[in-house]
Amino acid sequence: NTATEQLILSDSVDRAIRSIDFSPLARRTCYVDTTYLKTVKSASFVNADYVLSSVRNQLSAAGGILAASKTDADIIIEPRLGVLGANENEVTYGIPSSNLLTQAASLVPTAPPVPPIPEISLARKNDQMAATKLSIFAYDAESGNPVWQSGVSTARSNAKDSWLFGVGPFQSGTIYE
Repeated sequence: NTATEQLILSDSVDRAIRSIDFSPLARRTCYVDTTYLKTVKSASFVNADYVLSSVRNQLSAAGGILAASKTDADIIIEPRLGVLGANENEVTYGIPSSNLLTQAASLVPTAPPVPPIPEISLARKNDQMAATKLSIFAYDAESGNPVWQSGVSTARSNAKDSWLFGVGPFQSGTIYE
């Protein structure tokens, strides 16, 4: 994964979690149950472990007390991810690079080798977007009664790179703020 992809993914996770108000759990001993996060597999650095650490960090910053096990906790917190992913869109205004002539020339045994055509662009843009959808609820460790829920928290992050007449990239987006 590129650094930009990792930045937009981690930024969208951080934004989604930062928008959740954990203050109702202040001064409560909480265990964060990872059962439903561990099923999220990703080769990316931004995965279930990153989400879990961010939740624990935000809970702690709001005054929640982190428990090492379920038996030590008054409250069990259960986060779940609905979305954690990224999309990319690239547009070239001009002639994109091509190796079609090279491939066609290779079909004729006596034809000389033809180099690929390089990209000749007037302008080019590359937009990347990441999205996170997260929800968290908490219940009493002993009775199982609901205590709190975050509601659905969604966040997006993006990075936009543009080139004009070969000059650039001109960068904008939430990761550069």
